[in-house]
Amino acid sequence: MADVIMLNSRFSTTRNVTGQKPTIVRRSGDKFDTTLFLPQKEGRRAEGGLRKKGYFKTSLEEKPLLTVVTVVFNGQKHLEQTIQSVVNQSYDNVEYIVIDGGSTDGTLDIIKKYDYVIDYWVSEPDGGISDAFNKGIMLAMGKYVLLLNSGDAFIDHRKLDEAVGVLDHEVVAFQALTDTGNIFPDYVHLTTKVAPTRPFDMIENAIIAHQGCFVDLSVYKQFGLYNQKYKLRMDFDFFVRIQRQLAIKCIKKPIILYDTSGLSSSLKNRLLFKCEEKKIVNQYYQSRVFSLLFCLFTSVYLVKKTLSAFYYSFKGRNA
Repeated sequence: MADVIMLNSRFSTTRNVTGQKPTIVRRSGDKFDTTLFLPQKEGRRAEGGLRKKGYFKTSLEEKPLLTVVTVVFNGQKHLEQTIQSVVNQSYDNVEYIVIDGGSTDGTLDIIKKYDYVIDYWVSEPDGGISDAFNKGIMLAMGKYVLLLNSGDAFIDHRKLDEAVGVLDHEVVAFQALTDTGNIFPDYVHLTTKVAPTRPFDMIENAIIAHQGCFVDLSVYKQFGLYNQKYKLRMDFDFFVRIQRQLAIKCIKKPIILYDTSGLSSSLKNRLLFKCEEKKIVNQYYQSRVFSLLFCLFTSVYLVKKTLSAFYYSFKGRNA
């Protein structure tokens, strides 16, 4: 075990570090290799973080390392609150990775401001959200990985401490609280059934708030990374894939504040959101009845989302 030192007691990411570079274990059958640094890429603007200074992380006895990955593109408005919500956690074995898609606003300046508390960050062009997620996961050294988008944040500074005590499954999913006051998903089953045979059961199992979902790194190694052909429902596709063999533990407790103004908030993207969802389910189950019902439910979903967006926009203007 490497000697662990404290760089700064104020932050979750600087309380337990080591100067010993970890050994990367490569196992037969792994879908990808873990890496400490991303290879040089054309268009890269910058990279940095604790790893570039020679500081690394490892799981400790009774304190598993938790890796939080934030992906961002032109997110200067909300990125700082996301970063602060991570580095101010009371849990003190946290690894933080930030993947920026080559932002052209003030995002890079914010990342550099927090260089001393981020384990590794990079700013370079990418292929979208899936590609950025995959980069973060390939860099992860933690026992569990949490994907926390820019604009989202932990509800309070105790949430990782509370979560780590119940991480007894390979995948543990908490709920999220939206900025409009709604809690999602409902999580009908506290433990999902493996390999559902009905399409709507498949959908229900895979509707997971990825922002509040802890995935054992070994699960990504076994099942692979996010499919880059999906622009919005890459997480749904991932949860559909793993539910063929794994049960997901669902906890009806929100730990994340979810920003609803993200990429999937426009009507066009909501339609793409549902179309991708249907395409994913059709890989495993095809039925005309299901297609008709799905179209009906999608129409209702789009109307509800549009009316809800109009209501909160009107409410905000008149507040």
